[in-house]
Amino acid sequence: MSPDSAGPTIDVVIPMHNGAATIERTLSAVLEQGVDGLRVIVVDDGSTDDSSDLVAAIDDPRVQLEHQERKGVSAARNRGAQLGTGDTLIFLDSDDVPCPGWATMLVPCPGLGLVRCGATSVFTDGRREPLNAMGGPFLAGLFAVDRSLFEEVGGYDERLAYSENTDLGFRLERALSEKGLAPYIVDGFFVDVRRDDGPREIRYGNSVIRDAAERVLDKHAGHITDNATARFSAVAGVQNIALGERRRARVHLRRAVQLAPRNWRYRARLVQSYLPQRQTIRSS
Repeated sequence: MSPDSAGPTIDVVIPMHNGAATIERTLSAVLEQGVDGLRVIVVDDGSTDDSSDLVAAIDDPRVQLEHQERKGVSAARNRGAQLGTGDTLIFLDSDDVPCPGWATMLVPCPGLGLVRCGATSVFTDGRREPLNAMGGPFLAGLFAVDRSLFEEVGGYDERLAYSENTDLGFRLERALSEKGLAPYIVDGFFVDVRRDDGPREIRYGNSVIRDAAERVLDKHAGHITDNATARFSAVAGVQNIALGERRRARVHLRRAVQLAPRNWRYRARLVQSYLPQRQTIRSS
């Protein structure tokens, strides 16, 4: 498979690690978008299943497959962006499914900088919940970015294995704000985002989440809202409790309570940090 010789203008980058169960469905939905100048770059991040074989078997010149040793999702996304030549980048996870019109709506016209759309969270128990573009989470599949802006902010932070999209979103929106611009918001829900019902601690690990939250706080101190700072402080505090770092947890949880004094969960977690190890406060 090789890139479109006509010179694509939109690169859809899909990181993949053991995605055999979903990658064919995801690629089919992308290739059916009906957008001229679209190329799909799949970066296999050290898969051990047959997902790469499934991608390689797709006979479509718009699909490009790249292999790398296991380096993580952020490194895979950056690698895909480096391989592309399109003016616009869209990142998509290998288990998400874009709806008809997704690419068209995310790239209404060139040069907008950053375009965001809504999505539908699809949980493993069958629940479906809307994710609004305005004020909702910054996730892969829910935004398109001009390549020049993505490169200006340095791409994904490869040290982050958690909250990497949020970190990128903070940097993209700050760069736009410094130019007197704002993201272009598309009204509607244009991609089904698969969400695991299980605890994030099981999927990522306490130390991964803690380190990511603390890195985001360090990188964006003074640049993000009090609510965002409180949220990441609370995440760092909770994970530090789980890791037995209670003094470290209190520093974060005090800040969360100070910035969001009406949030009883933050207060409860701060109290928990003072309790003996075997006692806990159950959160809802």
